[in-house]
Amino acid sequence: MHRGARQIGGNCVELAVPGARLILDLGLPLDAQLPRSRPDGTWDAAAVKDLMAAGVLPAVDGLYAQGSGDPILALLVSHAYADHYGLASFARPDIPIVAGKYARRLMDLTARIMGAPALGPAGPEVRHEQVLEIGPFRITPYLVDHSAFDAYAFLVESGGRRVLYSGDLRAHGRKESMFEHLVAHGPRGVDALLLEGTTLARDKGEPQPSERDIEIAMIDAMRAATGLVLAWSSGQNIDRLVTIYRAALQSGRKLLIDPYIALVLDSLSEVGSLPKMEWGPVRVLFPKRVSSLMELRGYGDFMKRAGAQGVRWQTVCDRPSEFVAMFRNSMLDDHLRHGTLKGAQMIYSMWSGYLADDRNKRVVEAIDQAGGSLTSLHSVGRASGGSGSVVEALVPRRVVPMHTLVPELYATLGPTISVVDDGAILALEA
Repeated sequence: MHRGARQIGGNCVELAVPGARLILDLGLPLDAQLPRSRPDGTWDAAAVKDLMAAGVLPAVDGLYAQGSGDPILALLVSHAYADHYGLASFARPDIPIVAGKYARRLMDLTARIMGAPALGPAGPEVRHEQVLEIGPFRITPYLVDHSAFDAYAFLVESGGRRVLYSGDLRAHGRKESMFEHLVAHGPRGVDALLLEGTTLARDKGEPQPSERDIEIAMIDAMRAATGLVLAWSSGQNIDRLVTIYRAALQSGRKLLIDPYIALVLDSLSEVGSLPKMEWGPVRVLFPKRVSSLMELRGYGDFMKRAGAQGVRWQTVCDRPSEFVAMFRNSMLDDHLRHGTLKGAQMIYSMWSGYLADDRNKRVVEAIDQAGGSLTSLHSVGRASGGSGSVVEALVPRRVVPMHTLVPELYATLGPTISVVDDGAILALEA
């Protein structure tokens, strides 16, 4: 357990058998920031040394440079959220990164937009329940219900031992059937279940609202609003984006997306059920900062395509009641400049703790000063009350807490609990 035993985010787990090793996730801690990369798209050696000294890069022999231990055969990435893959660009370029097809697309897109170094080579493509053989490791991916698109849990078998790594999962999203499938058909009696517990401390026995519940609440809020509706959500929370789109449609409004969200959706265009900028009820609004960044990163041709689906700011200002506009704090100055916050209804759909950030406080103050209002409608992207169902159904020999602040609460789940601190080794004896 290199990292993740007593914190949320920054996961990094090493599985080892004689002669080979495998890394599960290489996440950026939620409270960490990365330096700028060099102009040639690589990391500065001094910066890497500083990150290792600060503990941001976990000390994994042979992961960043040639080491003395057994070879690392692959880095498995459960999903495309930075707290699970955000340090992957530091891995040696000869170590393949194994992830879902769409997750890899989103990771590559994010790296390009952020000007970060490119990720290493793509390994075998991860698909639901299609077994991968990597050296002595036999890997079975399970598609899971999560706010991240194309997210997986991994069963890893080798040396007569079986480990199930949950990644992040939930039971109340648009793919709740995948959670039910894992419970009904997942591997029984594994030697260790590495189980995330993000919400254990805040569940308090209360179920999270489903995406359908959020959709209904958003429809009511949008219908009641007399001016512009702003939907403040992550640009890569695809489940929530679909929810916002469906609510806008049912409230008689068009959905305005920015070029970045348009690009994310375009990269997933093979998934026919997702909204696209070419659809009639969807249009593209061009905030200055994100538009300039995308031009800078070489997306000029895409910006021309998006421009054909564009809406002018003046149109939004003149007819605000016709639209729901996706929002992030980087767009505040655009709305202030064009006067579109006047009487606006902001629907905040992320973790409430983010509002304590100074940049987000500025947004809340600006909405209030413009005579608008803010409503919070959110459901977490991770397990809530479902952890016990997984343990009860799969009957693992032991549960290893991770991606949690409260490993001691796992004792309520029933089986043997093996709390492993960061840097410690858990031996699964035959």
